[in-house]
Amino acid sequence: MKRRIILTMIVVFCVGVFANAVYLLNEIFPSAGEMRRPEIEEVVSVQLGYNTSDEMFPVNEQCYQDLSRYLIEAKSTRKQSLNDCPTSRPYYKVEIQTRERFYYYFVYKEGERVYIEIPYEGIYESKIELLELVLNHFEETCQ
Repeated sequence: MKRRIILTMIVVFCVGVFANAVYLLNEIFPSAGEMRRPEIEEVVSVQLGYNTSDEMFPVNEQCYQDLSRYLIEAKSTRKQSLNDCPTSRPYYKVEIQTRERFYYYFVYKEGERVYIEIPYEGIYESKIELLELVLNHFEETCQ
């Protein structure tokens, strides 16, 4: 009987420690919220740029629809965005204009992962195909 009580107390203690650890992790390193993005009908223009140039290149509707799909599918991370632009190089800038405002997204690869960063809002993990889409757009536009 004593063994059962001691075992129950140990289990309850371990569950409590685990729950507190999860709570602290969420408080210290919060997950990025849902990514803000415009509805397709609101979009006036979409442009892509590269970190070494101020020049922006227009994106056609099909490319934007593909970009939009990756924005929707991106997963939030616990990484924080603390700058106007990413510290990782190279990065690509996606600028989406609506009638009310501009939306800025930065796409870059870090290690084997591709990220979308929204300045001061959050960093989201995406698929390698997003980076391939952006690179293909630059190859087609810059030739």
